[in-house]
Amino acid sequence: SCSQDVPTWGVVAEELEKKGHPVHVYEADRVATGDVPFNLNLDSSGLTVNYGSTLISPEIIGAAWFRRTSFITNANGDAAREVGLDTERRLLLGGWIAEIADNHWLNAPAAMDRANRKITQLRLAAQLGFTIPKTGGTNSGEDREALPEQIIYKSSQALLASSDQF
Repeated sequence: SCSQDVPTWGVVAEELEKKGHPVHVYEADRVATGDVPFNLNLDSSGLTVNYGSTLISPEIIGAAWFRRTSFITNANGDAAREVGLDTERRLLLGGWIAEIADNHWLNAPAAMDRANRKITQLRLAAQLGFTIPKTGGTNSGEDREALPEQIIYKSSQALLASSDQF
């Protein structure tokens, strides 16, 4: 997750710790800013991750919850650079979390990725009998001129920086 999402994951972590379960929280924003050291090591003996002072191997994770791991602030005024760095960090994280067994996840990230695909959601809704709105996508400025006056815009992913910053 990230430190901004403590109100969501914090109470869960607290309850698990009260019940005697060790809890380790990966805070994406603290990794992105360098506040918490993060090192991934892979060799013939296996994969390990050092997060802060904690050594983590995918095999020792008994249960995992995937939550809000993107972090883009545009704090340095270079949103494109931050998006690129966040993409690299997420891809590295993706390789690590893919090694955790699917049955150890409360919400397996690969299943979440499939479920979050907007086109997949709309097609499934239509197959289930829901009426779906006319839906389109374009990268052409001319096509935007042909849009009706009333539309709903739904981004395929959350953006924390406006497009005019790129």
